[in-house]
Amino acid sequence: MQTLAVSGYTAAAVGAALTAPTRTIAFRYDIERADGTIDPLTVVTSATIEMNALADIKRTAKFTVDDDSTVNWLSDRLRPYWRLKMSDGGWAEWPLGVFVPTSPEKVHDETGTRREVEAYDLGIVLDEDLVTDRYVVTAGTAATDAVDTVLTAAGLTDSYVTVSTETLPTDRDWPPGTSRRHIINSLLASINYRPLSFDANGFATSGPYQPPADRPTGHTYTTVDRSVVSPDVTIGFDLFGVANTFVGTVSDPERPALRSTYTNTSPSSPTSTVSRGRTIVDYRELEATSQTALDATVARLAFEASQIYQIVDLSTATMPHHDVGDVLEVVHVPAGISARFTEHTWSLPLKVGATMSHRIRRLVAV
Repeated sequence: MQTLAVSGYTAAAVGAALTAPTRTIAFRYDIERADGTIDPLTVVTSATIEMNALADIKRTAKFTVDDDSTVNWLSDRLRPYWRLKMSDGGWAEWPLGVFVPTSPEKVHDETGTRREVEAYDLGIVLDEDLVTDRYVVTAGTAATDAVDTVLTAAGLTDSYVTVSTETLPTDRDWPPGTSRRHIINSLLASINYRPLSFDANGFATSGPYQPPADRPTGHTYTTVDRSVVSPDVTIGFDLFGVANTFVGTVSDPERPALRSTYTNTSPSSPTSTVSRGRTIVDYRELEATSQTALDATVARLAFEASQIYQIVDLSTATMPHHDVGDVLEVVHVPAGISARFTEHTWSLPLKVGATMSHRIRRLVAV
């Protein structure tokens, strides 16, 4: 979640302006050129930014742009911003991502010529940049140092990857044709880090995995006071395929095999081996630098899988500060909801008067 304290304004002042009965919002767009220079882009007529926390490329966008010969669709990157007018006449402003446009369609009709542009966050660079020779990371290398090396080789030098002291116990290698994203996420998974994502400023980010219960609440949506929440919500649950025994192994010919097992035997859990009277196994071959890292990964998988998801779809006024996988507090009195949720997806139209859609999920222990 991005901070509300932006552009020299306090979080309290911005929060009050965001939830005011009336507010003035606007949008602006920049082009980042291949040489790093940034120019304004004034020909965007509509745009929508979307986030999917479970996708490989988590932040995507669609732009409609009046045809402009100054834009190089092969190398320029797009930077949209959401703006809020404050009581003193100034503007609070949030970046919404750095996007690589792909295959813009040129449309001619009676209104003129425009481009319909689909764009992706900088993760697309890592997906499309494949290693052309066998890629080797030697034993003893810190996993996060290896991640930084791969990012730098792809030309992505801005990162907030939390430094880890975990090192590779043996050499790791990947064949030609492997994407740099796959290499990075393999290294991150081996130390129980989150998959790589890119934030609203285009910085690569990752860090140790934290269960949602351990993460701070990023924002509260409530129908009680100064509500920006629609009264209409959809609520569902997903009980399918919940395992109760989790086995993770690491097989590497250059070191002893590692194995970790977790079994849900809680009598109070409706999906446990005790309650179901049978075993449903989730078996995975994993990557881990040590037994400690493997145990932590299996415990995380067990925690995540030994849950049911309460899934809620709701709409709010457009809000600019959402990021990837935010934790939200939702108090929706008409729907009987008062709980913390992790945001799965959101869609943010850059249009005055539009609404923002959210799909949020809450892990309910079973």
